[in-house]
Amino acid sequence: MRERTAGLTVPRPLVRLGGASYSLYLFQFVFMGLAWKFWLATGLDAALPVAVTFVALTAAAITGGMAMATCVERPLMRRLAPRR
Repeated sequence: MRERTAGLTVPRPLVRLGGASYSLYLFQFVFMGLAWKFWLATGLDAALPVAVTFVALTAAAITGGMAMATCVERPLMRRLAPRR
């Protein structure tokens, strides 16, 4: 709310991330788990530093959560919204 009253400008990617926060919360471990299985199957866990693994798993969680928000959550919310 502060961005509306104080003239604070929030970058659009952060606004979209905030809008997808529920999907991120719900699906983070699903997409991190899938990415981890891929990571292990390809041997990247042994080949790359832990910091790279952390960044990749975090990116998988964010990307998957954003995809769920865009493809599932928002269309479902529009469909279930009361008609005016």
